[in-house]
Amino acid sequence: MKRYKKALTLSIIALLYLSLPIEKVFAEITPSSSGSGSQSTASSSTQTQASTTIDTTSSTSPSVSEPSNTTNSKILQESDTAQTQTSSTTEQSTSKKNGIVNENGERYYYINGVLQKGQQNINGSWYLFNRTTGVMMYGQQKDINGQWYLFDRSSGIMRKGQVNDAGNWYLFDRSSGIMRKGQVNDAGNWYLFDRSSGIMRKGQVNDAGNWYLFDRSSGIMRKGQVNDAGNWYLFDRSSGVMRKGQVNDAGNWYLFNRSSGIMMYGLQTDINGKTYYFNNAGKMSVGWKNINNRMQYFSINSGILTRIFSPVLFHQNDSRWANTQVGDSTLAPEGCGPTSITMILNGYGTSVTPPTVARVANHVGTYNKYNPTYPGADGIDGLTLLSTLDYYDLGYKNITTKSQLITELKLGKPVIYGMEWLYSYPNISHFVVLFGYQKGYTTIYDPLGKLTGLQSVDKLWKHPSQLPDDHDAGFPLWSVVPK
Repeated sequence: MKRYKKALTLSIIALLYLSLPIEKVFAEITPSSSGSGSQSTASSSTQTQASTTIDTTSSTSPSVSEPSNTTNSKILQESDTAQTQTSSTTEQSTSKKNGIVNENGERYYYINGVLQKGQQNINGSWYLFNRTTGVMMYGQQKDINGQWYLFDRSSGIMRKGQVNDAGNWYLFDRSSGIMRKGQVNDAGNWYLFDRSSGIMRKGQVNDAGNWYLFDRSSGIMRKGQVNDAGNWYLFDRSSGVMRKGQVNDAGNWYLFNRSSGIMMYGLQTDINGKTYYFNNAGKMSVGWKNINNRMQYFSINSGILTRIFSPVLFHQNDSRWANTQVGDSTLAPEGCGPTSITMILNGYGTSVTPPTVARVANHVGTYNKYNPTYPGADGIDGLTLLSTLDYYDLGYKNITTKSQLITELKLGKPVIYGMEWLYSYPNISHFVVLFGYQKGYTTIYDPLGKLTGLQSVDKLWKHPSQLPDDHDAGFPLWSVVPK
Protein backbone atom coordinates (compact mmCIF):
# COMPACT_ATOMS: atom_id res chain seq x y z
CA MET A 1 0.00 0.00 0.00
CA LYS A 2 2.92 2.33 0.75
CA ARG A 3 4.35 1.62 -2.69
CA TYR A 4 1.19 2.70 -4.45
CA LYS A 5 0.96 5.89 -2.43
CA LYS A 6 4.44 6.96 -3.53
CA ALA A 7 3.70 6.37 -7.17
CA LEU A 8 0.42 8.19 -6.91
CA THR A 9 2.09 11.11 -5.19
CA LEU A 10 4.66 11.46 -7.99
CA SER A 11 1.90 11.44 -10.59
CA ILE A 12 0.04 14.20 -8.81
CA ILE A 13 3.19 16.30 -8.53
CA ALA A 14 3.82 15.90 -12.26
CA LEU A 15 0.32 17.06 -13.05
CA LEU A 16 0.70 20.07 -10.79
CA TYR A 17 3.89 21.11 -12.60
CA LEU A 18 2.17 20.90 -15.95
CA SER A 19 -0.39 23.42 -14.80
CA LEU A 20 2.23 25.93 -13.68
CA PRO A 21 3.91 28.61 -15.86
CA ILE A 22 7.27 27.55 -17.15
CA GLU A 23 9.07 30.09 -14.94
CA LYS A 24 7.57 28.54 -11.79
CA VAL A 25 8.46 25.07 -12.87
CA PHE A 26 12.11 26.04 -13.20
CA ALA A 27 11.92 27.91 -9.93
CA GLU A 28 10.60 24.82 -8.17
CA ILE A 29 13.12 22.38 -9.60
CA THR A 30 16.20 24.62 -9.56
CA PRO A 31 18.26 24.52 -6.35
CA SER A 32 18.33 27.78 -4.42
CA SER A 33 21.44 29.54 -3.25
CA SER A 34 20.83 28.38 0.36
CA GLY A 35 21.85 24.82 -0.46
CA SER A 36 20.35 21.35 -0.46
CA GLY A 37 18.60 21.85 2.83
CA SER A 38 16.15 24.26 1.33
CA GLN A 39 15.57 21.97 -1.64
CA SER A 40 14.90 19.09 0.69
CA THR A 41 12.52 21.12 2.78
CA ALA A 42 10.57 22.29 -0.28
CA SER A 43 10.39 18.77 -1.61
CA SER A 44 9.28 17.43 1.73
CA SER A 45 6.64 20.08 2.05
CA THR A 46 5.31 19.30 -1.42
CA GLN A 47 5.19 15.63 -0.71
CA THR A 48 3.42 16.22 2.59
CA GLN A 49 0.85 18.44 0.92
CA ALA A 50 0.29 15.90 -1.79
CA SER A 51 -0.04 13.16 0.70
CA THR A 52 -2.50 15.18 2.64
CA THR A 53 -4.61 15.70 -0.42
CA ILE A 54 -4.53 12.07 -1.25
CA ASP A 55 -5.25 11.05 2.32
CA THR A 56 -8.27 13.25 2.51
CA THR A 57 -9.55 11.66 -0.54
CA SER A 58 -8.71 8.19 0.74
CA SER A 59 -10.67 8.62 3.92
CA THR A 60 -13.90 8.49 2.02
CA SER A 61 -12.80 5.65 -0.22
CA PRO A 62 -9.93 3.77 1.39
CA SER A 63 -10.15 0.95 -1.06
CA VAL A 64 -9.48 3.19 -4.10
CA SER A 65 -5.86 3.13 -5.23
CA GLU A 66 -6.15 6.05 -7.80
CA PRO A 67 -6.95 9.76 -7.35
CA SER A 68 -10.64 10.54 -7.23
CA ASN A 69 -12.44 11.69 -10.43
CA THR A 70 -13.12 15.08 -8.90
CA THR A 71 -9.51 15.84 -8.14
CA ASN A 72 -8.26 14.45 -11.43
CA SER A 73 -10.86 16.40 -13.41
CA LYS A 74 -9.91 19.64 -11.69
CA ILE A 75 -6.26 19.15 -12.43
CA LEU A 76 -6.94 18.30 -16.11
CA GLN A 77 -9.28 21.27 -16.42
CA GLU A 78 -6.62 23.64 -15.13
CA SER A 79 -4.10 22.11 -17.48
CA ASP A 80 -6.47 22.48 -20.49
CA THR A 81 -7.19 26.09 -19.57
CA ALA A 82 -3.50 26.92 -19.51
CA GLN A 83 -2.97 25.27 -22.87
CA THR A 84 -6.00 27.09 -24.37
CA GLN A 85 -4.69 30.45 -23.17
CA THR A 86 -1.31 29.76 -24.70
CA SER A 87 -2.88 28.67 -28.01
CA SER A 88 -5.11 31.76 -28.10
CA THR A 89 -2.14 34.07 -27.58
CA THR A 90 -0.26 32.39 -30.42
CA GLU A 91 -3.23 32.63 -32.81
CA GLN A 92 -3.77 36.32 -32.04
CA SER A 93 -0.12 37.03 -32.74
CA THR A 94 -0.08 35.27 -36.12
CA SER A 95 -3.50 36.53 -37.43
CA LYS A 96 -2.59 40.28 -37.79
CA LYS A 97 -3.19 41.22 -41.49
CA ASN A 98 -0.87 43.34 -43.61
CA GLY A 99 -1.06 44.49 -47.25
CA ILE A 100 -3.80 43.85 -49.79
CA VAL A 101 -5.97 40.94 -48.66
CA ASN A 102 -8.66 39.08 -50.61
CA GLU A 103 -11.77 38.51 -48.54
CA ASN A 104 -15.02 37.15 -49.89
CA GLY A 105 -14.13 38.16 -53.42
CA GLU A 106 -13.18 41.72 -52.49
CA ARG A 107 -9.84 43.37 -51.83
CA TYR A 108 -8.96 45.21 -48.65
CA TYR A 109 -5.84 46.84 -47.34
CA TYR A 110 -4.49 46.31 -43.81
CA ILE A 111 -1.62 47.78 -41.86
CA ASN A 112 -0.78 45.76 -38.70
CA GLY A 113 -4.27 44.32 -38.72
CA VAL A 114 -5.99 47.69 -39.07
CA LEU A 115 -8.29 48.10 -42.11
CA GLN A 116 -7.30 51.12 -44.23
CA LYS A 117 -9.70 53.36 -46.16
CA GLY A 118 -9.53 56.20 -48.70
CA GLN A 119 -6.57 56.83 -51.00
CA GLN A 120 -3.54 54.75 -50.10
CA ASN A 121 -0.03 54.66 -51.55
CA ILE A 122 1.15 51.07 -51.76
CA ASN A 123 4.63 50.43 -53.12
CA GLY A 124 4.57 53.70 -55.03
CA SER A 125 1.12 53.25 -56.59
CA TRP A 126 -2.08 54.91 -55.46
CA TYR A 127 -5.30 53.02 -54.77
CA LEU A 128 -8.71 53.97 -53.46
CA PHE A 129 -10.50 51.98 -50.77
CA ASN A 130 -14.12 52.74 -49.98
CA ARG A 131 -14.16 55.22 -47.16
CA THR A 132 -16.94 53.28 -45.42
CA THR A 133 -16.40 49.60 -46.17
CA GLY A 134 -12.71 49.61 -47.10
CA VAL A 135 -13.36 47.71 -50.34
CA MET A 136 -10.89 48.45 -53.16
CA MET A 137 -12.49 50.68 -55.83
CA TYR A 138 -12.11 50.44 -59.61
CA GLY A 139 -12.90 52.57 -62.66
CA GLN A 140 -13.86 56.23 -62.46
CA GLN A 141 -14.42 57.36 -58.90
CA LYS A 142 -15.34 60.68 -57.33
CA ASP A 143 -13.47 61.13 -54.07
CA ILE A 144 -14.37 63.27 -51.04
CA ASN A 145 -12.44 66.23 -52.51
CA GLY A 146 -15.03 66.35 -55.30
CA GLN A 147 -12.47 65.32 -57.93
CA TRP A 148 -12.71 62.43 -60.34
CA TYR A 149 -10.00 59.80 -60.65
CA LEU A 150 -9.55 56.62 -62.66
CA PHE A 151 -8.42 53.41 -61.00
CA ASP A 152 -7.42 50.56 -63.26
CA ARG A 153 -10.40 48.28 -63.74
CA SER A 154 -8.20 45.24 -63.13
CA SER A 155 -5.41 46.19 -60.73
CA GLY A 156 -7.03 49.16 -59.02
CA ILE A 157 -3.93 51.31 -59.55
CA MET A 158 -4.59 55.02 -60.11
CA ARG A 159 -4.19 55.91 -63.80
CA LYS A 160 -2.46 59.11 -64.95
CA GLY A 161 -1.95 60.88 -68.27
CA GLN A 162 -4.12 60.24 -71.33
CA VAL A 163 -6.17 57.09 -70.89
CA ASN A 164 -8.78 55.36 -73.04
CA ASP A 165 -11.50 54.25 -70.69
CA ALA A 166 -14.55 52.44 -72.03
CA GLY A 167 -13.90 53.79 -75.53
CA ASN A 168 -13.39 57.44 -74.60
CA TRP A 169 -10.18 59.36 -74.04
CA TYR A 170 -9.58 61.26 -70.83
CA LEU A 171 -6.68 63.12 -69.27
CA PHE A 172 -5.76 62.52 -65.65
CA ASP A 173 -3.23 64.87 -64.15
CA ARG A 174 0.20 63.34 -64.53
CA SER A 175 1.00 64.24 -60.91
CA SER A 176 -2.20 64.12 -58.85
CA GLY A 177 -4.30 61.83 -61.05
CA ILE A 178 -7.22 64.29 -60.97
CA MET A 179 -9.39 64.26 -64.11
CA ARG A 180 -8.64 67.35 -66.24
CA LYS A 181 -11.40 69.29 -67.95
CA GLY A 182 -11.55 72.20 -70.39
CA GLN A 183 -8.61 73.25 -72.55
CA VAL A 184 -5.39 71.64 -71.37
CA ASN A 185 -1.82 71.72 -72.64
CA ASP A 186 -0.51 68.18 -72.39
CA ALA A 187 3.03 67.40 -73.53
CA GLY A 188 3.15 70.57 -75.64
CA ASN A 189 -0.19 70.15 -77.43
CA TRP A 190 -3.55 71.66 -76.61
CA TYR A 191 -6.61 69.48 -76.14
CA LEU A 192 -10.19 70.02 -75.05
CA PHE A 193 -11.77 67.76 -72.47
CA ASP A 194 -15.49 68.14 -71.95
CA ARG A 195 -16.09 70.54 -69.11
CA SER A 196 -18.69 68.19 -67.64
CA SER A 197 -17.74 64.59 -68.47
CA GLY A 198 -14.01 65.04 -69.09
CA ILE A 199 -14.22 63.17 -72.41
CA MET A 200 -11.72 64.33 -75.05
CA ARG A 201 -13.49 66.42 -77.69
CA LYS A 202 -12.66 66.09 -81.38
CA GLY A 203 -13.68 67.90 -84.55
CA GLN A 204 -15.20 71.37 -84.51
CA VAL A 205 -16.27 72.38 -81.03
CA ASN A 206 -17.76 75.54 -79.57
CA ASP A 207 -16.00 76.13 -76.28
CA ALA A 208 -16.87 79.16 -74.18
CA GLY A 209 -18.39 80.92 -77.19
CA ASN A 210 -15.56 80.34 -79.65
CA TRP A 211 -15.17 77.67 -82.30
CA TYR A 212 -12.09 75.49 -82.39
CA LEU A 213 -10.96 72.46 -84.37
CA PHE A 214 -9.47 69.48 -82.61
CA ASP A 215 -7.93 66.80 -84.79
CA ARG A 216 -10.55 64.15 -85.49
CA SER A 217 -8.03 61.42 -84.73
CA SER A 218 -5.58 62.67 -82.10
CA GLY A 219 -7.67 65.42 -80.52
CA ILE A 220 -4.82 67.94 -80.85
CA MET A 221 -5.93 71.56 -81.37
CA ARG A 222 -5.43 72.61 -84.99
CA LYS A 223 -4.14 76.05 -85.93
CA GLY A 224 -3.64 77.98 -89.15
CA GLN A 225 -5.40 77.05 -92.39
CA VAL A 226 -6.97 73.61 -92.15
CA ASN A 227 -9.12 71.56 -94.50
CA ASP A 228 -11.86 69.98 -92.44
CA ALA A 229 -14.51 67.80 -94.08
CA GLY A 230 -13.74 69.31 -97.49
CA ASN A 231 -13.81 72.97 -96.50
CA TRP A 232 -10.96 75.30 -95.61
CA TYR A 233 -10.97 77.26 -92.38
CA LEU A 234 -8.55 79.50 -90.56
CA PHE A 235 -7.86 78.95 -86.88
CA ASP A 236 -5.86 81.62 -85.13
CA ARG A 237 -2.21 80.63 -85.20
CA SER A 238 -1.86 81.53 -81.52
CA SER A 239 -5.17 80.88 -79.74
CA GLY A 240 -6.74 78.37 -82.14
CA VAL A 241 -10.00 80.37 -82.31
CA MET A 242 -11.81 80.10 -85.66
CA ARG A 243 -11.41 83.32 -87.68
CA LYS A 244 -14.26 84.82 -89.66
CA GLY A 245 -14.67 87.71 -92.09
CA GLN A 246 -11.72 89.29 -93.89
CA VAL A 247 -8.43 88.17 -92.39
CA ASN A 248 -4.80 88.78 -93.33
CA ASP A 249 -3.00 85.49 -92.93
CA ALA A 250 0.71 85.24 -93.74
CA GLY A 251 0.56 88.42 -95.82
CA ASN A 252 -2.51 87.56 -97.90
CA TRP A 253 -6.11 88.59 -97.43
CA TYR A 254 -8.85 85.97 -97.25
CA LEU A 255 -12.57 86.00 -96.63
CA PHE A 256 -14.09 83.46 -94.27
CA ASN A 257 -17.84 83.19 -94.04
CA ARG A 258 -18.97 85.34 -91.15
CA SER A 259 -21.27 82.60 -89.91
CA SER A 260 -19.67 79.23 -90.70
CA GLY A 261 -16.03 80.28 -91.03
CA ILE A 262 -15.69 78.51 -94.40
CA MET A 263 -13.16 80.04 -96.82
CA MET A 264 -14.84 81.91 -99.67
CA TYR A 265 -13.84 82.03 -103.34
CA GLY A 266 -14.58 84.05 -106.45
CA LEU A 267 -16.63 87.25 -106.45
CA GLN A 268 -17.84 88.05 -102.96
CA THR A 269 -19.79 91.01 -101.64
CA ASP A 270 -18.89 91.62 -98.01
CA ILE A 271 -20.93 93.30 -95.27
CA ASN A 272 -19.63 96.71 -96.37
CA GLY A 273 -21.45 96.23 -99.67
CA LYS A 274 -18.19 96.15 -101.61
CA THR A 275 -17.25 93.40 -104.05
CA TYR A 276 -13.94 91.54 -103.90
CA TYR A 277 -12.41 88.65 -105.75
CA PHE A 278 -10.75 85.65 -104.10
CA ASN A 279 -8.88 83.19 -106.30
CA ASN A 280 -8.94 79.39 -106.21
CA ALA A 281 -6.59 79.42 -103.21
CA GLY A 282 -8.87 81.84 -101.39
CA LYS A 283 -6.42 84.75 -101.68
CA MET A 284 -7.79 88.19 -102.45
CA SER A 285 -6.79 89.13 -105.99
CA VAL A 286 -6.31 92.65 -107.25
CA GLY A 287 -5.92 94.26 -110.62
CA TRP A 288 -7.69 93.09 -113.76
CA LYS A 289 -9.32 89.68 -113.63
CA ASN A 290 -11.43 87.82 -116.13
CA ILE A 291 -14.46 86.75 -114.13
CA ASN A 292 -17.70 85.41 -115.53
CA ASN A 293 -16.53 86.35 -119.04
CA ARG A 294 -15.93 89.94 -118.02
CA MET A 295 -12.69 91.75 -117.43
CA GLN A 296 -13.03 93.29 -113.98
CA TYR A 297 -10.70 95.51 -112.01
CA PHE A 298 -10.05 95.27 -108.28
CA SER A 299 -8.22 98.08 -106.55
CA ILE A 300 -4.55 97.41 -105.86
CA ASN A 301 -4.89 99.08 -102.45
CA SER A 302 -8.26 97.90 -101.18
CA GLY A 303 -9.15 94.91 -103.35
CA ILE A 304 -12.54 96.47 -104.06
CA LEU A 305 -14.07 96.05 -107.52
CA THR A 306 -13.93 99.45 -109.18
CA ARG A 307 -14.31 98.79 -112.91
CA ILE A 308 -15.71 96.27 -115.36
CA PHE A 309 -14.11 96.44 -118.80
CA SER A 310 -16.06 97.85 -121.65
CA PRO A 311 -14.44 99.63 -124.58
CA VAL A 312 -14.91 103.38 -124.63
CA LEU A 313 -15.83 104.48 -128.12
CA PHE A 314 -13.54 107.08 -129.71
CA HIS A 315 -13.48 108.33 -133.30
CA GLN A 316 -10.33 109.17 -135.19
CA ASN A 317 -12.18 111.90 -137.11
CA ASP A 318 -13.38 113.62 -133.96
CA SER A 319 -13.06 117.34 -134.58
CA ARG A 320 -10.93 117.71 -131.47
CA TRP A 321 -8.03 115.84 -133.07
CA ALA A 322 -9.01 114.86 -136.62
CA ASN A 323 -6.51 117.30 -138.10
CA THR A 324 -3.80 116.72 -135.51
CA GLN A 325 -0.62 115.80 -137.36
CA VAL A 326 1.58 113.07 -136.03
CA GLY A 327 4.50 112.14 -138.27
CA ASP A 328 3.75 112.64 -141.92
CA SER A 329 -0.06 112.50 -141.65
CA THR A 330 -3.07 113.44 -139.52
CA LEU A 331 -5.37 111.23 -137.47
CA ALA A 332 -8.47 111.55 -139.61
CA PRO A 333 -7.18 109.35 -142.46
CA GLU A 334 -4.51 107.34 -140.61
CA GLY A 335 -5.60 107.19 -136.98
CA CYS A 336 -7.52 103.88 -136.78
CA GLY A 337 -4.70 101.98 -135.04
CA PRO A 338 -3.96 104.53 -132.27
CA THR A 339 -7.71 105.18 -131.81
CA SER A 340 -8.43 101.44 -131.37
CA ILE A 341 -5.71 101.25 -128.70
CA THR A 342 -7.21 104.35 -127.04
CA MET A 343 -10.62 102.63 -126.76
CA ILE A 344 -9.03 99.66 -124.99
CA LEU A 345 -6.86 101.77 -122.67
CA ASN A 346 -9.84 103.81 -121.52
CA GLY A 347 -11.85 100.64 -121.06
CA TYR A 348 -9.12 99.44 -118.69
CA GLY A 349 -9.13 102.73 -116.83
CA THR A 350 -6.24 104.60 -118.43
CA SER A 351 -7.49 107.99 -119.52
CA VAL A 352 -5.79 108.95 -122.80
CA THR A 353 -6.79 110.42 -126.19
CA PRO A 354 -5.96 109.25 -129.73
CA PRO A 355 -3.33 111.95 -130.38
CA THR A 356 -1.41 110.91 -127.26
CA VAL A 357 -1.36 107.26 -128.30
CA ALA A 358 -0.46 108.24 -131.89
CA ARG A 359 2.63 110.09 -130.68
CA VAL A 360 3.71 107.04 -128.67
CA ALA A 361 3.25 104.82 -131.74
CA ASN A 362 5.34 107.20 -133.77
CA HIS A 363 8.00 107.17 -131.08
CA VAL A 364 8.23 103.39 -130.51
CA GLY A 365 7.59 102.28 -134.10
CA THR A 366 7.00 103.44 -137.66
CA TYR A 367 3.58 105.02 -137.33
CA ASN A 368 3.24 107.69 -140.03
CA LYS A 369 6.88 107.58 -140.94
CA TYR A 370 9.09 105.81 -143.40
CA ASN A 371 9.18 102.04 -143.04
CA PRO A 372 12.26 100.63 -144.81
CA THR A 373 10.75 97.13 -144.78
CA TYR A 374 7.55 98.29 -146.44
CA PRO A 375 8.31 101.46 -148.44
CA GLY A 376 5.16 103.36 -149.26
CA ALA A 377 3.17 101.94 -146.33
CA ASP A 378 1.27 104.41 -144.17
CA GLY A 379 -0.55 104.39 -140.86
CA ILE A 380 0.33 101.68 -138.34
CA ASP A 381 1.83 98.21 -138.94
CA GLY A 382 1.55 95.12 -136.78
CA LEU A 383 4.89 95.46 -134.99
CA THR A 384 4.31 99.13 -134.17
CA LEU A 385 0.86 98.30 -132.78
CA LEU A 386 2.31 95.67 -130.42
CA SER A 387 5.16 97.97 -129.37
CA THR A 388 2.58 100.59 -128.41
CA LEU A 389 0.63 98.04 -126.34
CA ASP A 390 3.88 97.13 -124.58
CA TYR A 391 4.49 100.79 -123.82
CA TYR A 392 1.16 100.94 -121.98
CA ASP A 393 1.85 97.67 -120.19
CA LEU A 394 -0.85 95.79 -122.03
CA GLY A 395 -0.45 92.12 -122.82
CA TYR A 396 -1.68 90.51 -126.02
CA LYS A 397 -2.39 87.12 -127.49
CA ASN A 398 -2.23 86.43 -131.20
CA ILE A 399 -5.35 84.72 -132.54
CA THR A 400 -4.97 82.49 -135.58
CA THR A 401 -8.25 80.53 -135.77
CA LYS A 402 -11.92 81.43 -135.66
CA SER A 403 -12.50 79.14 -132.67
CA GLN A 404 -9.76 80.98 -130.77
CA LEU A 405 -11.45 84.27 -131.62
CA ILE A 406 -14.78 83.05 -130.29
CA THR A 407 -13.12 81.77 -127.10
CA GLU A 408 -11.38 85.08 -126.39
CA LEU A 409 -14.56 87.02 -127.07
CA LYS A 410 -16.52 84.77 -124.73
CA LEU A 411 -13.92 85.44 -122.03
CA GLY A 412 -14.77 89.12 -122.20
CA LYS A 413 -11.46 90.21 -123.67
CA PRO A 414 -11.27 93.07 -126.18
CA VAL A 415 -9.77 92.17 -129.55
CA ILE A 416 -7.98 94.44 -132.07
CA TYR A 417 -8.59 93.34 -135.64
CA GLY A 418 -6.94 94.52 -138.88
CA MET A 419 -9.60 93.94 -141.52
CA GLU A 420 -10.53 94.90 -145.06
CA TRP A 421 -12.11 98.28 -145.13
CA LEU A 422 -15.91 97.75 -145.21
CA TYR A 423 -15.34 94.13 -146.20
CA SER A 424 -14.85 95.30 -149.75
CA TYR A 425 -11.47 96.98 -150.21
CA PRO A 426 -8.59 94.52 -150.08
CA ASN A 427 -6.05 97.28 -150.73
CA ILE A 428 -7.26 99.29 -147.74
CA SER A 429 -7.00 98.05 -144.19
CA HIS A 430 -8.79 99.31 -141.11
CA PHE A 431 -8.23 98.50 -137.41
CA VAL A 432 -11.28 98.05 -135.19
CA VAL A 433 -12.09 96.71 -131.71
CA LEU A 434 -14.25 93.60 -131.23
CA PHE A 435 -15.90 92.92 -127.88
CA GLY A 436 -18.35 90.33 -126.54
CA TYR A 437 -19.99 87.34 -128.15
CA GLN A 438 -23.61 86.33 -128.47
CA LYS A 439 -25.04 83.71 -130.80
CA GLY A 440 -22.43 84.12 -133.51
CA TYR A 441 -22.20 87.89 -133.27
CA THR A 442 -19.81 90.34 -131.71
CA THR A 443 -19.89 94.11 -131.27
CA ILE A 444 -17.57 96.24 -133.40
CA TYR A 445 -16.23 99.53 -132.06
CA ASP A 446 -15.27 101.27 -135.31
CA PRO A 447 -12.95 104.35 -135.11
CA LEU A 448 -14.74 105.71 -138.17
CA GLY A 449 -18.19 104.68 -136.96
CA LYS A 450 -19.17 102.90 -140.15
CA LEU A 451 -19.47 99.36 -138.76
CA THR A 452 -20.13 100.04 -135.07
CA GLY A 453 -22.65 97.54 -133.68
CA LEU A 454 -23.33 93.80 -133.94
CA GLN A 455 -21.51 92.02 -136.74
CA SER A 456 -21.27 88.38 -137.78
CA VAL A 457 -18.11 86.68 -136.55
CA ASP A 458 -18.11 84.42 -139.62
CA LYS A 459 -18.18 87.41 -141.95
CA LEU A 460 -15.47 89.25 -140.06
CA TRP A 461 -13.25 86.20 -140.09
CA LYS A 462 -13.44 86.05 -143.88
CA HIS A 463 -12.18 89.60 -144.38
CA PRO A 464 -8.80 90.13 -142.74
CA SER A 465 -6.44 92.85 -143.99
CA GLN A 466 -4.50 91.93 -147.10
CA LEU A 467 -1.68 94.44 -146.55
CA PRO A 468 1.69 92.81 -145.78
CA ASP A 469 2.78 95.35 -143.15
CA ASP A 470 -0.33 94.54 -141.09
CA HIS A 471 0.90 90.92 -140.97
CA ASP A 472 4.49 91.65 -139.92
CA ALA A 473 3.72 90.53 -136.33
CA GLY A 474 1.49 87.63 -137.28
CA PHE A 475 -2.15 87.37 -138.24
CA PRO A 476 -3.59 90.86 -137.49
CA LEU A 477 -5.85 89.76 -134.63
CA TRP A 478 -4.97 90.07 -130.91
CA SER A 479 -6.85 89.86 -127.64
CA VAL A 480 -5.60 92.50 -125.20
CA VAL A 481 -5.41 92.39 -121.40
CA PRO A 482 -3.29 94.24 -118.83
CA LYS A 483 0.01 92.56 -118.03
